[in-house]
Amino acid sequence: MPGSEGSPLRPGIVLLITHDEGGGTERFVQERAAVLVAAGQTCWFLRPDAFGGPARLERPGETPLLFEHGRDHAALLALLRRSVTQVEVHHLRSHAPGFKALPLELGLPIYVFVHDWALICPRGTLVRPEGGFCGEASPEACKSCVSDYAMMPVVAPGGVAALRQDWAALLRAAERVVVATRDGARRIRRHFPGAEPVIEKWEEAPPPPMPPEHSPWPRICVAGRLARYKGFEVLRDCAADAAARNLPMDFVLVGRSMDDAALRATGRCAVTGEYAEGAGEAWVRAQRAAIGFIPSIWPETWCYAQTVLSSAGLPIAAFALGAQGERVAASGGLALPLGLPPGRINDLFLARMAGLTVPSQRERQPLHA
Repeated sequence: MPGSEGSPLRPGIVLLITHDEGGGTERFVQERAAVLVAAGQTCWFLRPDAFGGPARLERPGETPLLFEHGRDHAALLALLRRSVTQVEVHHLRSHAPGFKALPLELGLPIYVFVHDWALICPRGTLVRPEGGFCGEASPEACKSCVSDYAMMPVVAPGGVAALRQDWAALLRAAERVVVATRDGARRIRRHFPGAEPVIEKWEEAPPPPMPPEHSPWPRICVAGRLARYKGFEVLRDCAADAAARNLPMDFVLVGRSMDDAALRATGRCAVTGEYAEGAGEAWVRAQRAAIGFIPSIWPETWCYAQTVLSSAGLPIAAFALGAQGERVAASGGLALPLGLPPGRINDLFLARMAGLTVPSQRERQPLHA
């Protein structure tokens, strides 16, 4: 379970500072809290009540308390100082600027868990607005990227250089900085010299399952919620190429995207809709796919969708960067160069599926999802 491999635990109340946006961070935070509670700790959560809004303190069995920065800042500090024994920082990006220094102000042991790249990038993903991995640009080069970013006044009011300086101070003060992969550790060391991150996998790899029975017409399966940085355009363009060249392959997204209609309009990509927590493996197996595909164009810090696809018995294809690339290399999957054209991606898929029996075009099963 996350954080159970050595993160020190002190008796008392642990304050988990995070956002309120769901996703993989929230899943990790809840699993981490379960680890702490099982070890005899009490967990309090501090979240923004709205993006950049009051801080909301959640305590088990109590009505949440709201604290406005400025007016209530001293009261929040006093309450936390007399109650909390340890602080875990999971996310600060959506907190009001005045609350971002709270972990240091408390003067308590601090543990930092890295969930994305909000430590160095106001967008958190290192992806430009128009798409494409930025290569971890310098603060000076970042200026044009964030010049019209509406969330900038909350996320990084002092600019990218100040954002990184603030995080450098927090990491220096932390007793433990936890990342999920060697790739994450390398990026932390690159941007924060002197930091010594500890690697603790977010999940343990399940035993290799039996692969699902393949559909007669080869399918490529993607899982999760696809925004631009998660590879929406990659999937759309691969599906469009399959249609344009009349390739013997289809795609299916087990989840949802920023534009499901555009995916379906290719005629080569089905979209199932979002699955309930814990149901992803069964949904993926039901697609009878031949390959699982992670089209993310940013360096993931973990990737729960990748676990879903692997747990369903699929070999994985992903771009060779971030956690997804590290995990694909370890599993013997298909590592793709970042920026590879969709046609070339599809050619590699076809080569990997060359042994499958493909029926004639008129026998192809229509996409219903």
